[in-house]
Amino acid sequence: MKQGFATKFLNESAIKTRPQIPILSFSLAENNETKLIQRMRTVIEMHAPFSVELNGYGSFPTHTIYVHVVAKQKILQLVKTLRQLQKWMKADKDKKPYFIVAPSITIANKLLPWQYEKAWNELKYANFSAMLMAEQLVLLKRKPGMHYNIVANFYLKANNTSVYPQPNLFQ
Repeated sequence: MKQGFATKFLNESAIKTRPQIPILSFSLAENNETKLIQRMRTVIEMHAPFSVELNGYGSFPTHTIYVHVVAKQKILQLVKTLRQLQKWMKADKDKKPYFIVAPSITIANKLLPWQYEKAWNELKYANFSAMLMAEQLVLLKRKPGMHYNIVANFYLKANNTSVYPQPNLFQ
């Protein structure tokens, strides 16, 4: 879909990123990275893999087109458990982490006005639906002016999704 968008609407940025559902964004001091990764692994592994339903398109007027995530409960539960780590997700007191509240998959962003208008006029009534399994989270890191690099992969493992015990984060 992203490749087709890039070709049809002359937007190479659509193919520069892999399809993903971003769930949080934060800045971190480099010396805290290893401990945060360990804490994140503990929290994330308490969750079982889950299905994600996609249906239809949405947009942020003038610049972004995305695919709607319909069943958001499991993603938002995962985000909620990651919130308990937010005090470790700060490079300084002014840079607070951002936790997603409306999960989606971006097709293209930073669109020029003509690209947005042409694409949105075509996609706003188009049908699209799909299901996928969320089995892992990927922690990406970017230095200013650079591309994202994979720092860690976290696999969803729990067998029982109805109970989320408080992990021991202070070891």
